[in-house]
Amino acid sequence: MALNEITYNLELNSKSNSDGKYGLLLRITKNRKHRRVSLGLSIKKTHWKKHKNQRRYYLSKSTPDYKTIQDRIKDIKEKAEEFLKESDTQSITFVKKALKGQDRKSFLNFAEKKLKQYENTKSVNYARHVQSFLKNFKKYLNNNDLMFDEITVAFLKEYESYLYSLGNVKNTVGNKLKIIKSIYNEAIDEKIIPQERSPFFQFKISKEKNSKKDKLTTEEIKNIINLDLIQNSLIWHVRNIFLFSFYCAGIRASDCIQLKWENIQSTRLVYQMGKNKKWQNIKLPQPANAIINYYEDTGSENYIFPFLDNNKDYSDKGFLHDQLSSKNALINKYLRFIGQKIETSKNISFHTSRHSFANIAKEKLSIYELKEVLNHSSIKETETYIASLSDEAKDNSLSKVFNE
Repeated sequence: MALNEITYNLELNSKSNSDGKYGLLLRITKNRKHRRVSLGLSIKKTHWKKHKNQRRYYLSKSTPDYKTIQDRIKDIKEKAEEFLKESDTQSITFVKKALKGQDRKSFLNFAEKKLKQYENTKSVNYARHVQSFLKNFKKYLNNNDLMFDEITVAFLKEYESYLYSLGNVKNTVGNKLKIIKSIYNEAIDEKIIPQERSPFFQFKISKEKNSKKDKLTTEEIKNIINLDLIQNSLIWHVRNIFLFSFYCAGIRASDCIQLKWENIQSTRLVYQMGKNKKWQNIKLPQPANAIINYYEDTGSENYIFPFLDNNKDYSDKGFLHDQLSSKNALINKYLRFIGQKIETSKNISFHTSRHSFANIAKEKLSIYELKEVLNHSSIKETETYIASLSDEAKDNSLSKVFNE
């Protein structure tokens, strides 16, 4: 080796980690002096192969995250050369100290920072979903920190396997992995880590397709309408809000519960959807108008349906979220009673109104009309992306469904 030439060799730590794997080290040599830098990655010893007739070892190409390891080695080499160019000293010790000084970015610290942002920028439900995930994810990590460079394909496969071992179904596992991917992608967007390092180019998140969604037929909707219920009883109000949602193209529970009289503008319903913040403006079908007429207009700031208290302050997002969840659960409880009364084996929940409307409407509407009436963000939810329709087109579509 020529004087001042630097060589790099991959080594395996002599001691195993708590998981039985061995850490990978990069030995940097200059002028017969050695310094070792951890790659922050570990492998099984079976992937550490010995050269034939030699004492040297090499990393098997079948090693999970082989490409990630090679990229990490390349990155360290480039940084070492960069430090030597920028420094007056040629000391190999300086190179190691400089490399150790490179801040290995913590995924968990970044995730906690994003969680605080989500509390202000995203829905309360999503923020709590991420909060719950991080709490359980930290338990999986035994409360150890996790660096971005430790999130490899092998790591994700092991975590996926662990989640399945707990009895989680495919979509639940997929949703947890999606949180990791989403946070990882935000780190890429903020230039914290380079995009080419993402393990999600190779690791694909599985999703269960065609999950069963109960939908009511026109006959079952009629059976609900014809139920003899005591006026102003709780189950009567539940039926009303469910049918109102159905007639208005399946308004989501949280939106429907929060509807106020100010949202009724002449013969139109105008409101902002909580899920995607889009405004919806539709002409109320006659059956929806009939339901509204059961209730007294007590002022624009008051709620139409009697599930939230007009005298309570719901300005706190967390409190409102909890109240909406509680009322939705109560409504779903009574919808199950309604399902028993009409003698259906289907599991009726508030969201069934949306599925039922789509199921009945698809017989009378084109896919394009249906996309607009349901106010989907894209036709991924209704087949393929199309251009927007006017409010008048939405009105005509609803009229088609209810033969008005």
